Amino acid sequence: MKIRMTFMMILVVFSGVFTNVYGESQQRWREVPARVLTSYDFLEDPDLVAHNDDLVLIFLDAAQIPEMSIPYENSQTHTRTICWDQEGSSHTAGLIDEYGDSIFTLGPGECVSPTLEAGFYTLNLYHDGTSKPATFVLRPTFGEGGGAETGVSANYSPADLDQLKNTNQCPGCNLYGADLSGADLRDADLRNADLGAANLSGAKLSEADLRGAYLSEADLRGAYLSGAHLYLANLRDADLSGADLSGADLNYANLTRAKLIEADLSGASLFWAYLRFANLSGADLSGAVLARAYLRAAKLMEADLSGASLGCAYLQRANLKGADLRGAHLRGADLNSTKLSEANLSNATWVDGSQCGNGSIGRCIPVRPN
Repeated sequence: MKIRMTFMMILVVFSGVFTNVYGESQQRWREVPARVLTSYDFLEDPDLVAHNDDLVLIFLDAAQIPEMSIPYENSQTHTRTICWDQEGSSHTAGLIDEYGDSIFTLGPGECVSPTLEAGFYTLNLYHDGTSKPATFVLRPTFGEGGGAETGVSANYSPADLDQLKNTNQCPGCNLYGADLSGADLRDADLRNADLGAANLSGAKLSEADLRGAYLSEADLRGAYLSGAHLYLANLRDADLSGADLSGADLNYANLTRAKLIEADLSGASLFWAYLRFANLSGADLSGAVLARAYLRAAKLMEADLSGASLGCAYLQRANLKGADLRGAHLRGADLNSTKLSEANLSNATWVDGSQCGNGSIGRCIPVRPN
């Protein structure tokens, strides 16, 4: 089903915008928007994310708010037609995905019909610099194409599953949605296998070769993955809560929105790993390599990062409240808007290469030279 969602740029004064747009919504929408969000909400809360069922009103002004970037979560894959009805201006709007790839750029009087996969996007809006203010309206969608979650159906290959059970080797196999909970797959060869939405809770995968494997939405709670090879693996939206990933190779892995609550990642290598919006609360990352890892808006509350290498890591808007960063290496890391309250930075190497002294709680207190 194609859902029409119109992006309108209306050149009107602010006083009339909210009444007119919201009044229209009561007549045309069968459900009330979950939230009504404006430019000022996003300016006040950098972590705010718009959802499908929100009504978003973005007010642009050449002098005060010439541009805006709105984080947007699309909860279900669907195709929708997007039009910009208002002509007579040169304002622009563009949508990019979480990897920075452009989905579309839209001008007044134009329409596009992209298929938007479930995931996180950024909507960028730019005023054309004229004296008149502008309002961008993002209407909510409900039900099909809106926020409804879709179920997962297993469509694995029975032959592939038998091969794995009999030989412990199944590179490139189709195991999507398979139930492998508690399975003994130590040292298994699962390179490039499709394990999306598979149930691997409690599975024994120590030293398993999962390079390039597709594990999006897989259930890996309590799984044993110590020393596993997960180079370039796709673990997007996977649940690894309580899993043992100690010493695992997760270099270049995609862990977007993955749940790693209280997981053991001690000594693991996550060089260039993508961990945007990942939840690592209470995780053990002691001695882990996170150099150049992308941890934007990740949750690392109470995580153990003692002795971890975070050189040049991207930690913008990450929450490190109460984290243990003693002896961690942070040189070159991006800590813009990072929350460090109650974090222990004693003896850590700070972003500028200076040494943090003992008692550096919530901030780095540089060691003074003798």
